[in-house]
Amino acid sequence: MGHTEGKWKIHKTNKSSCHIYVGSEGNEVILAAVQNQDFKANAHLIAAAPDLLAACEMMVSGLNNLNDDANDEIHAAEILMTAAIAAAKGGE
Repeated sequence: MGHTEGKWKIHKTNKSSCHIYVGSEGNEVILAAVQNQDFKANAHLIAAAPDLLAACEMMVSGLNNLNDDANDEIHAAEILMTAAIAAAKGGE
């Protein structure tokens, strides 16, 4: 099972809700609507999901293929995971 490709973005719709979307202006696809007291934190976590998935997949691949060259792959995954975690917490 796959997911919608592209950078998932957040658009605040009002004081207590937002949409998660992918695509360019005029060609957006809404993936989710988030509305509750924690909508900002939840929206950032949802928007970071593709990056978190890619980081986890890379780490698992690196660990499964642990050899002399694995250190480079694990280091790259660490960088990707750090960025994905920051995005999930509302950073860029």
